[in-house]
Amino acid sequence: MILRACRSASFTRSEDPTLTWLEAPVLIGVPSDVGESVRRKLRRQGTEMLRRKALELGEAR
Repeated sequence: MILRACRSASFTRSEDPTLTWLEAPVLIGVPSDVGESVRRKLRRQGTEMLRRKALELGEAR
């Protein structure tokens, strides 16, 4: 359920970028704090992806 709520909140937010991370989950019927949690998780995953890509490029040289 939690994973589904997180995924739904991120899709809702991506479909309408004018929504805030606190508004998107409310539209799908879950608590607004789920949006902040999703935002932090996506930011963390994005940072990790960039870190790994930088290492990959650094090793290729």
